[in-house]
Amino acid sequence: MENQRSAPLDVLRGTAILMMVFSGVQPYAGALPAWMYHAQVPPPAHVFDPALPGITWVDLVFPFFLFSMGAAIPLSLPARMVREGTKGAATSILRRFLLLLLFAILSFNFAPLRIPESGMWAPYIGILGYAGLFLALVEYPGLSSTRRRIFRLIGWGLIASLAAWLLFVFHLFDPAKNDPIIRVLAHVYLAGTGIWLLTRYHTLLRSGFYLLVLALYLGSTEKDSWVSLLWNARDPWNLLSPMLLKYLLIFLPGTLLGDQLSEQTSDNTPRHPFTPALIAATTGIALWAFFSRHVAVGFALVLPLCGILCFYHRKHSDFGILLSGTLLLTAGFLLDPFQGGIKKDHATLSYFFASSGLAFLWVTAFLTAQRRGWQIIVYPLALLGQNALLAYLMAGFLWSPLFDLSGLSTWMGKSLGGGLLKAVFITGLMATLSAWLAKKKVFWKM
Repeated sequence: MENQRSAPLDVLRGTAILMMVFSGVQPYAGALPAWMYHAQVPPPAHVFDPALPGITWVDLVFPFFLFSMGAAIPLSLPARMVREGTKGAATSILRRFLLLLLFAILSFNFAPLRIPESGMWAPYIGILGYAGLFLALVEYPGLSSTRRRIFRLIGWGLIASLAAWLLFVFHLFDPAKNDPIIRVLAHVYLAGTGIWLLTRYHTLLRSGFYLLVLALYLGSTEKDSWVSLLWNARDPWNLLSPMLLKYLLIFLPGTLLGDQLSEQTSDNTPRHPFTPALIAATTGIALWAFFSRHVAVGFALVLPLCGILCFYHRKHSDFGILLSGTLLLTAGFLLDPFQGGIKKDHATLSYFFASSGLAFLWVTAFLTAQRRGWQIIVYPLALLGQNALLAYLMAGFLWSPLFDLSGLSTWMGKSLGGGLLKAVFITGLMATLSAWLAKKKVFWKM
């Protein structure tokens, strides 16, 4: 059995990476409208305000990535189980979990923007850190086992040397400071994959686990309760915490989609060309409604659009995907009044449901694009999505430092137009190089 790949999932992941990088390098300090940033970190000060309701397009990046990660499990894990056996696959899952935690530590401590105390060395540390991770994690078909071991030794040696340099020279390296996004991915990957293995043939049982996570999340909202104390426990290094498992509420619906895609037979029935446009309109209206707080009006506009989509896809194999997205998005709207309105941070139930629903809808949009032969859009994004981890760090660890060292950042930062042009260039360079490496079968493997 070979690993199955789903182009729409790769495209969703690639789109999330593209959005993530651009949102991270775009001009700040109030240079752009508030809907261009995280809703709870508004301009011009960009100070976190957990009481501020609403979401923007930036707030969809993480759930889209997390959802596609969950959907990939049923497509990739069965082949690994056949190849390595159940025990070998379980070992690989645990190994990936630990590597992701290590990756969270390294990606935070080596990030040039997070080590300003290192002065002029910050961009060099970022570039060298990226080189070390590249050598330590790289895989491609022409790499012999001997060279692979040599690359691994050089890569991990470089990483250890950089960590020692930061710790003993600048007193900066601290495992308690780690990337929260990668830490969430590690927790949810381990728990979510375990749940999928237990419920592989029992979808109803998986729904039970979903309800259990939901119950823990709701129970934890009662401050000073024993559930809250359990849910918010953490280790001294801030690496392990049960509360991060709340994101299973996005990951587990993704596994259900992955199950459906793995069982789906070939369906070349022509799709309606306006499906992606309707889904884009639905997403735009939903974001406008949540951000501007015209939630009732947005709901009244979104529901008919979803109804039209479901009607036209009622005889197609992706009808269940579209209907699932519609129901989850509807639940997101209905739950908006709960917890003071939808928020990414701290994440509300409305956010979990609405973002999962939109992820289902966009998979349908990309399925339509694929089946209508829109390869000029699908293929590059799918390549980028296949190289997600490599792409995730490339902008901040490679291209941004190179722009800083060359003086381009200073020159472009003198105007809003220059700052936007820099963001476009860095995002484009990241996407182009990551997609090209994927085409050459060069990946990071954990």
